[in-house]
Amino acid sequence: VLQYASGKDKAEKYLYLQDPPDPEFPILEYQGDSDKPAFLFDSDYPYPRVVEFYAHWCPHCRHFKPHYIDFATKLRDVTEHLPGHVQVETHAVSCVPNKEICNKMDIQGYPTLKIYKAHSINGTKLSLGSLTPKTVLQQLGIQTEQYSAAAKSNTTLSGQGGPKSVENPNVPKNQHFMIRSKKQTFDDAHLSLNFLLRNGVYTAPGPLSQSASKALREFVTVLTRVLPSSSSMYPVVAELGKHIETIVTSEQTMMEILDRFDAPPAKTWSPACLQHGTGYTCGLWTLFHIITVGLVEWNMEATNPKQRMTPLDVGDVLRNCIEHFFQCDECRGHFLSEYDNCHHDRCNRLVSDQLSSTFKEWKELPLWLYEMHNGVNVRLRHERLANMEPDDTTQDWQVQWPPVHECPNCWLSQGRWDEEQVYNYLRLQYWPEDYKTSRLEHGLKVKQQLQQLQHANDDLHPHVAMPILKQHQTESDLEPPPIPWPFMTLVLISIVSAYSWQRKR
Repeated sequence: VLQYASGKDKAEKYLYLQDPPDPEFPILEYQGDSDKPAFLFDSDYPYPRVVEFYAHWCPHCRHFKPHYIDFATKLRDVTEHLPGHVQVETHAVSCVPNKEICNKMDIQGYPTLKIYKAHSINGTKLSLGSLTPKTVLQQLGIQTEQYSAAAKSNTTLSGQGGPKSVENPNVPKNQHFMIRSKKQTFDDAHLSLNFLLRNGVYTAPGPLSQSASKALREFVTVLTRVLPSSSSMYPVVAELGKHIETIVTSEQTMMEILDRFDAPPAKTWSPACLQHGTGYTCGLWTLFHIITVGLVEWNMEATNPKQRMTPLDVGDVLRNCIEHFFQCDECRGHFLSEYDNCHHDRCNRLVSDQLSSTFKEWKELPLWLYEMHNGVNVRLRHERLANMEPDDTTQDWQVQWPPVHECPNCWLSQGRWDEEQVYNYLRLQYWPEDYKTSRLEHGLKVKQQLQQLQHANDDLHPHVAMPILKQHQTESDLEPPPIPWPFMTLVLISIVSAYSWQRKR
């Protein structure tokens, strides 16, 4: 017996909900109360079936939705023309409201397809690219020679035909980014961190694997260091850090700790996040941006160089977090591939030297993540075009953040940006305005003093200005010795080469 949820909050967690139920809709969305539904756990279940396990927040699950509906419709049409009136069911299980079911089925990524024969609970995993009526029927051992003419015209999942994705009517066309306040930014991050810890860490019964346990330890450790203490997330991660050895072996203990604290300040993600889907992935990107900016702040505050964290170490922590705790298969695969294959020059930019790294090198982590994020935005746009969404009239430069009108100094031209201006904008967006490190304040004061002195030098006679500048510069700085022309030639060649490499990157 399938029960249908009511209410907006419940409905948002189901991609295939038909409310009221539509008897012609080909997909059975499970919304029952049992954590052992018959079509998955009853060995006497009489019908062969295909089951999709998904998460409503997963962007690729949303992209896959029209294809699954198209497949289910064609499968039903095909089976009606087969001898014996074969009935093959198509089911869907949302793994957020049905976490226990997905844990028992060992679902490690979304979307996951499994195919079951009649009177069997032993499912076989099916690749998304193999999802055609003919392939499914062959795997079920059902003869397919007597296809109807209509059945023979079925296409594979190549993005051709089928229902189109539904656009959000509340989002203005071509407005890819909405403005959000600093409070909304940190609330989005808190909501996604809470969702990740509750739904992404323990996806199977029992303690975490050794690699997942290590990933969680390192992730929580980094969070306790880089999050601003004024953030609503900080008390939660600080408490998790105190009990880290217990939470890596007990989901119950972690949930008890999370339950001790108030819920995230916001009840749902901001409109700026929700315009891109469910908000979870947007908030997770926001959390990662806060972490990378926080690395720079932490290292600037560290009085002992040995307390610093390297950009490579923190980058590895984010990578391992995605590998173990983010279940969107395609998203995860893309991120890991780009990280492991040094996209955006990651292998050269993220240094691993703890003692000799500098402010310039620390900034490479937030800048690298910024480039990664914009690369994902462009790739998703191309996927939308491949799915034939005619309403998407944006260009590549329009889906890259920040919008030109928000930070005109960030962009030198289409596809080229000023890294210093971008970093300043990242810090402005992902760090509290009133939370400045003492070293940053000191650096700004020194810079302002030097600028004032330089302006004074412009107005004064050189013999008057010289004593003032000498307070900050040595005599050798003011009167450099002549430089041989071969050395100057070498310097100019180096500058041109560096500029060419930078522009290419």
